Amino acid sequence: MANIRLYSTGCPKCNVLKKKLDALNAKYDVITDADEIKGICEATHNDSLPILQVDEAWGTVTYDFARAIDWMKKVGEDNA
Repeated sequence: MANIRLYSTGCPKCNVLKKKLDALNAKYDVITDADEIKGICEATHNDSLPILQVDEAWGTVTYDFARAIDWMKKVGEDNA
């Protein structure tokens, strides 16, 4: 699986993504550093967390909460 980073404050939505990533047996890094979170929010023009960033073969993709859920569903289906 791709390199995955979860930008998180530990909020309920962040915890949902953690549980779903764990259910996929995905290896991922949790980023909680305020400066790194500020940087990803500015770079992606996203003002809320969680943010899931995935390094795919064609480049890095950044997902907000709803799109991250969709991505994980697809990954789960592909691995079924």
